[in-house]
Amino acid sequence: MNICQVTPEIAFYEDGSFEGGVENSMVRISEGLVNNAHRLFLLAGDTGNFKKEALSMFKAGDVETINLRTNMPILRGIEFSIKTAFKIAKMFNKKIDLIHLHAGYPHYGLIAAAPKLIYKLPTVYSVYTPFGTKVEDKDNNILKLINPRYFLSHVDRIIAISHNVQRSLEEIKISKRKIRVIPPPIDCNKFNPSVTGDKWRQKLELRKRDKVILFVGNLTKFKGLDVLANALGYLLIEYPNIKLVLVLQPENKENYIKRWNYIGKIFKKFNVQSNVIRLGPGPVKDMHELMAASDIFISPMRSTESVTDYPISLLEAMAVGKAVIASNVGGISEIVDGKKTGILVEPDRPKAIAEVIKLLMENGPLARSLGREASDFIKENFSVQKVCSKIEGVYSEVMNEQSN
Repeated sequence: MNICQVTPEIAFYEDGSFEGGVENSMVRISEGLVNNAHRLFLLAGDTGNFKKEALSMFKAGDVETINLRTNMPILRGIEFSIKTAFKIAKMFNKKIDLIHLHAGYPHYGLIAAAPKLIYKLPTVYSVYTPFGTKVEDKDNNILKLINPRYFLSHVDRIIAISHNVQRSLEEIKISKRKIRVIPPPIDCNKFNPSVTGDKWRQKLELRKRDKVILFVGNLTKFKGLDVLANALGYLLIEYPNIKLVLVLQPENKENYIKRWNYIGKIFKKFNVQSNVIRLGPGPVKDMHELMAASDIFISPMRSTESVTDYPISLLEAMAVGKAVIASNVGGISEIVDGKKTGILVEPDRPKAIAEVIKLLMENGPLARSLGREASDFIKENFSVQKVCSKIEGVYSEVMNEQSN
């Protein structure tokens, strides 16, 4: 099958690794489909950080970039949708069988309109973010003026990455017949309990008695690093050997400085600066080994709206076999059950996070049990092979409907 994968933006770090949950999921799906003998074409928005050579997995197809000039998110989305429709029209002679979109916001569903109406191409849309009322960027509030269902009217199937996303789709009156729940894939050959973290512990000059807490994300309010910073303050009097390792993802420089200054004041308030190791903003090589070097992974998110409903870094840490603590928001409770695969806390509760960290540090058997169960759960449900098999089933559905 000839499949055109479409994503609004795909960004790379200097080492060639991918930035963001949507991007990593799409790339892993693409790798799996190529291995299953499909031919792929990729259309991706280019905001200046695109490195075509990094997409070596698209050996059987082409990579096309769409230059985006607009910075405002809503306008950038409209620009991308229009340009992509024209690009697909030009690619039609390559005998594309199906369009598969990957994004969060519903307005990208407009991309499906022209191929569907003019060329009768089947379309599938993987939705990574629940549709809600909280939007981080004020520019996106314009979207609330239009019913999101309109943008999705020409899509044959919608793949919701979680049951929470599925519920949000049903709330805007999307037919259940259109929706399939398929999670994002995790590379379990890379992220698994056999990985060792010795290299990273040496690199970070960690002592054997040091307990490492790992956070991966940006500094936006959604990610909740300030909550974790306050939790650290409650712990260090009793546990001075805690090290908080922060893997910070890139964002607007002005926003980054402002947000880091705010969080830095919290660390300074509790006098814990020497217990914090900051990596980034930017790429971290061998993330799987860094996760293996940690003792506890924490995702203190306030919400999953505007971000991937199943945080990819959380899934990866679970795959490596780490004990995880996560906020009970969005679809996270579908993967962290609070008993076997990890511990849930309510959002914005630094004291609760501190208590759970204390519990896991004092109860090694519990931490190891949580890690084993989490790893088994990810391997059973999130492997690239299993996810791609389910996606191929969706492709077969829409292709059969098209032929009939």
